[in-house]
Order: sequence, then structure tokens, then C-alpha cells
Amino acid sequence: NSKGSSDDGKQTSCASSDIEVISCPSVTGGLPVSTTETFDKCRELRDARRTAVREVVVRFPSHSTNLKYHHHPLSMDNIDKNTTSNFDTPTWSTLIDEAATEQNHYQNSHEENDDEQQKFYTSDALKELDELKECLELREQALKKLTNESNELHRTNQSLKQSLTESEQRTSRLTMEFQQTIENLSMKIEEQRHIAQDRDHLRRQLDTLQKQLFENSTSSGNTMAVLREKEEQIQQLLDEGEKLSKTQLQHTNIIKRLRTKEKEHETLIASLNVRIDKLTTELDEAKKNLQEKEENEKQLKETVKKLEKSAIHYEKECISLKSLYEDAEEQIRSTKVALENSYKEISELNKTKAATESKVVEATLSAEILLKEEIRLAVEKERIISRQEQEKLQMTIDELRHSIQRSEVQLNRREQVLRQEINDLRQRLQEAESRNEELTQNISNATRPLLRQIENLQTTYVTQINSLEKTERQLTDRLAEMQAQYAISVEHERVANETLLETNAKWKLAEAQLSTYKQDKTRLTSEIDILKMKLTNLEDAKHSYNS
Repeated sequence: NSKGSSDDGKQTSCASSDIEVISCPSVTGGLPVSTTETFDKCRELRDARRTAVREVVVRFPSHSTNLKYHHHPLSMDNIDKNTTSNFDTPTWSTLIDEAATEQNHYQNSHEENDDEQQKFYTSDALKELDELKECLELREQALKKLTNESNELHRTNQSLKQSLTESEQRTSRLTMEFQQTIENLSMKIEEQRHIAQDRDHLRRQLDTLQKQLFENSTSSGNTMAVLREKEEQIQQLLDEGEKLSKTQLQHTNIIKRLRTKEKEHETLIASLNVRIDKLTTELDEAKKNLQEKEENEKQLKETVKKLEKSAIHYEKECISLKSLYEDAEEQIRSTKVALENSYKEISELNKTKAATESKVVEATLSAEILLKEEIRLAVEKERIISRQEQEKLQMTIDELRHSIQRSEVQLNRREQVLRQEINDLRQRLQEAESRNEELTQNISNATRPLLRQIENLQTTYVTQINSLEKTERQLTDRLAEMQAQYAISVEHERVANETLLETNAKWKLAEAQLSTYKQDKTRLTSEIDILKMKLTNLEDAKHSYNS
């Protein structure tokens, strides 16, 4: 029987270690891993847990016969094929069923186990396997949630990439259109320069012809030929004027288009300015939130430091109280020894003083009744005080939960309250010790309620220490949460800074393009004004020539 019990302990310890081996899928850096990596990890985990479950079923053979799951056994090759085609991995219950069926086959060949051991193992094995199944189902649900989150993150990443590519294509199209318009305008300006040069050349020829006309007016024979040549030149000039008017119309149309494009660019720049203002306001808000969070973090750090100091102080006080308790226990032991000696003396006195025994008994009974009433009143008072202390402790715990930000003033108050309570406890200890000494001097039966009072004081002290430890744990958890929120806010600020830099770069490019367009516009307007002046001069010259 001793060997069987040792084997049972080994089997249960192995089963618990195997249960602890099965762990949930890891998540790197607070974010889910990509889908392919999660699939690989799930397969590895599937292989590992299959061996673990088989070992569990081998160690607990009784439960394999009592399983009520009607599931066909699956081979490893089929499972691997199914997992490679789809992500629908076999559940923990199916794996346990497979291991159970294999164990049944193994038991059919080796049915030499004792019925008594199987009955002994059934209850424990059933409980542990049910707990195992519940844990495994919870972990499967967590794994499914993680895979869904990873898929959603992958989709959002793809949509963001598509939006990025579309924005880049739009910017490239706009740049190409602007470059083409600039090249067309430069070509048109060069053509207009050539036309102006030709017109100046024609004006010079006209001046020379007029001079020649005045010089050759005396010669009548050549006048007709000269007039014909001049008429031809005038027609050529008229044709050139029509061409110039057409080019002027084209230039005016181009100017209108440029003005419309300029208006569009101005609207675009206005929208970009609005977006920049929005982003700047968001950045300012984020900075303000960051500053507030930093201030809160500083306050939390200060409160944590103060709590650590108070905890160290409380530990020191606990050590001193422990020493006081030890001294009190030693005093109680000495009083017990003295009481035993007094019992011996009383027994000797009872033997010698048998005559006065009835009077002494009556006196002792009356004294015992009085002392019992006093002890009962003291116990009731101490119970009321302990209830008040429990209520105070609950109030302090609620205040610690609800007022972390205003913790400095409240912690000082609580420290004062706790110090007062500790002083009260010390005073009560001293009073209890004094009462104990008085009771030991009077009656021997008074030691038991005093011991009970000391035990009650010890329990209240332990509950106070446990409540302080709970408050410290809660504060540490809140600190960890605030640190995680601070990391998230830092990441948001980094993303906002990157978007601001991108918008600033785009805004600078738009400003540069606008400045180039404005320069081109001013050049074109100046050239058009020059052409208009030249046309007016030509028309004036034509009118003067006709007159």
C-alpha cells in the first residue's frame, strides 16, 4: 500500500507538470504576430500538446474508459494534411479522445491493472481532466481572438498601403501636369519673342521704304511700281496683324486657363492650410495630454515613493510589534509558571485550611462572577472597537481606490489614522498586559480570556497587514497601467509628428509651385502688355499711312 501511494503521488505530480507545460500562444511586444507565424506556432503547439495529452491519459487510464465523446480516431498524416489545407486544427477534446482511444487499445492488450487502483484514480483523474479541458478551451478561444485581431490588422495595413499608393500617384500626376504646362508656356513665350523680332524687322523695313518714297517721289516712272510693292507690304502687314490677333486670343485663353488653375491651386492651398491648422491643433492637444500624463506620472511616482516609505515604516513598526508580542508571550509564560506555583501553594493551603474552605469558596465564587462580568464587558468593548477598526480599514481601502490622484494629503491622513490605531493597539496591549497581571494576581481562570484577547489582537494585526499589502498591489497595478497608457500616447505623438512633417513637406512643395506659377503669370502679363502696346503702335502707324 505504501508503494502504491508513492506511485500515486508521482503520477499526480507528473500530470500537474504536464498540465503546466501547455501554455497559450505568445504575443510579441503587445501586438499579434502575423498570420503565417501564428499558423506555424499553432502547429508546433498542436504537436507538443498532443504528446502531453497522451501522457496524461496514460497516467490516468481510468478516465479513458469513461469518456463519452463519439469521435473517430485520426492519424497524424491526415491531421497534418488537414492543417496544411486549412487552419481548422483539432480541438483539445479531440486530442484527448484520440489519446483515450489509443489508451483503450493499449489496455485491451494489457488488462492486468487492479480494480482497486482504478477506482482510486477515477475521481481525481476525472476532475483533473475536466479542469484540463476547460483550460484548453479557454486557450483555444484566446487563440481564435488573436488570429482574428491579426487578420483585421493585416486588412487595415493593406488598406493604408493602398491609400498611400493612390496619394503618391495623384501627386505624381499633378507634378507631370504642372511640368507640361510650364514647358508649353515656355515654348509659347519663345514663339512670341520670334514674332516680336519679325515685327520689329518689318517696322524697320517700313521706315526705310517711307524714306525711299520721299526720296523717289520726284521720279514719276518708278512711283507706280513702288506703290504696288507698298500695297503688297501693307497686305502682308494686315495678314501679320490678323495672325497676331489670333495669337493674342490664344494667349488670352491660356491666361484664363492659368487663372482658373491658379484659383484651383489657391483653393487647394486653403484646404491644405485648414488641414495643417487642424493637425497643429491636434498636435497641441496631444502635447497637452502628454504633459498632463507626465504630470500624473510624476504624481504617481511621488505617491509610490511615499507609499514605499510608509511601507518601510510600517514594516519597522511591525517588527517592533512582533518583538512586543514576543515579550508579552514570555510574560504570559512566566505568569503561567507563577500560576502553577500558586496552584500548588493553594492546594497545600487547602489541605491545611479545610475549616475555612467554605468561606474561601464563597468569596472566590463571588469574585469569579464579578471578574467574569468585567471580562465580558471588556470583550464586548473590544469587539465593538474591532468592528470600528474594520469599518475604518474598509473606509481607508475605498479612499485608496477612489482617490489616487489626491493621494498625498489622504495618505498623510491615513498614516496618522494608522499611527493612532497602532498606538491604540499598543495601549490596548499594555492594558491587556496590566489586566492580565491583575487577573493573574486575583484568579487563575482569568488567563484564558486574556489569551483570547491577545489572539484577537493578533488576528486584527494580520488583517491590517494583509489590507496594506492589497493596497500596495493595487497601486503597483495602476502604475503599470499608467505606464502602458504613456507608451501608447508616445506612439500616437510619434505618428502625429510624422504626419505633420509630411504635410509640411507637401505644403512647401505647393508653395514653391504657386510661386513659380505666379512668376510665370507675371511674365506672361508683362509680355502680353508689350504685345498690346506694339499692336496699338502698328494700328496707329497703319491709320497714319492710310490717311
